[in-house]
Amino acid sequence: GHDLNPLFESRYALTSSLGSGGYGFVCVATELATRREVAVKFILASKIPPHAWVEYGGNGEEGDGMPPAGGKVPMECEVLRRVNHWGVVQGLGVFCDGKFFYLVSPPLPTSPITPIRPSINMERRGSCDLFECVERHKKFGEARARMIFKQIVDTVSYLSRIGIYHRDIKDENLVIDRDYRVKLIDFGSAVWERDPEHPRKYKEFFGTTAYASPEIITGHHYYAAEAEVWSLGILLCILVTGESPFHSPKEAQVGRRSPLRNGLRMSRELNDLIDRCLKVSPERRITIDEMRGHRWLGGGQ
Repeated sequence: GHDLNPLFESRYALTSSLGSGGYGFVCVATELATRREVAVKFILASKIPPHAWVEYGGNGEEGDGMPPAGGKVPMECEVLRRVNHWGVVQGLGVFCDGKFFYLVSPPLPTSPITPIRPSINMERRGSCDLFECVERHKKFGEARARMIFKQIVDTVSYLSRIGIYHRDIKDENLVIDRDYRVKLIDFGSAVWERDPEHPRKYKEFFGTTAYASPEIITGHHYYAAEAEVWSLGILLCILVTGESPFHSPKEAQVGRRSPLRNGLRMSRELNDLIDRCLKVSPERRITIDEMRGHRWLGGGQ
């Protein structure tokens, strides 16, 4: 019985529901002019926490319901409006009706496995997240892990150059297709720093504890870029071992990594990259741009 935004309704027809979650739900729709399928994420405005709002930088389109420039919109809407990168889910349009914000995005190609869990992040009938992929594969060899991880690092590096930090990088926020191409999704915890040359420190953390850096675990103020590198180190370990390098926040706080299981061995270059990501002292961690040039990722060859 809810009245949709008229401009949205003139362009798209909802066809089915994909799932729901804490902030809203996702539907499949057909674009009337082209007959192509899209995914529409409906975000309930009343559920958006205070930290997830940001100033709208666009002028909008007559009838889309979006606020004038300077008004407030969910961070995810603004990120997808600004970002144009193959490693981030593409935003095809944003609408609002006062109750919901709508994010329109294309469906993903077919995944390497059949999805085993519902999600509200985007169209998932043909895709799965990296968590599901690791669950099925148990772990990846270094060549496959390198192929996947290099894409993620390239995407995070691009975002950092324009001042955007995801702050919840984890396997569940990366979708993967049948060719092992990955895209970063769910920017609800992201921050946008208008002046990347002068980063700010943060106190609040809205990500996932298992990926949180020591300075976050201990309640200290943190730089988003350094915390992002720690999360990438955790993710890399999961790709090549199938599990987190730390069994508890206490172990992560002091950097005490768990022994590798089943006699698994890593190359010297891979060990070096993980070690440099998981330095307890944030000042000693490798930077995102240095990661791109690391020998294990092919930067030194």
